[in-house]
Amino acid sequence: MRPSSLKGERGVVFLLIGDGFQRAALEERVRRLALTNVVFKPYQSRRIAARVPVGADIHVVSLDQRLEGLVVPSKICRCHRTRPAGAVARAPDGEIGSFGPRMELWICVPQGDIHALAEAVLLVTHDRLRLRAMSGNALQLWRRRFQRQRALDAWYKLLASCVQELPSA
Repeated sequence: MRPSSLKGERGVVFLLIGDGFQRAALEERVRRLALTNVVFKPYQSRRIAARVPVGADIHVVSLDQRLEGLVVPSKICRCHRTRPAGAVARAPDGEIGSFGPRMELWICVPQGDIHALAEAVLLVTHDRLRLRAMSGNALQLWRRRFQRQRALDAWYKLLASCVQELPSA
């Protein structure tokens, strides 16, 4: 599969939101390749951003592999909260990648593997049943693991255990 294989694919539109440091280079590449299914939007306020993924079937959630084990991208939670969706994580051996495929939440592709990314997008584009199942699984995970109060409770428990382990002065 060539990277341009999604160029004419009906129903596949890439919406890129934000003003990251690579945006200008991406816009230039899109212009050079004459891609008509890529849309760029500026950074959105939190209030607006919460509504953006509502119509998306799949979200590409990327994370620099050097940050694996340190953070989980917040957009993974927003994707599942606003509308359950399959996601593509770029580091199959990282935290997101490790539990996603096992729970059939999303498809992981190695960082920089554009062919695997295109195949994943086509797979969920054409297999609506699988996408629906992945979406339901992702929503269940969000409800079970990523809700704000649960995260706060987990942080409180962790911090409380650290304080209890401090030696007396």
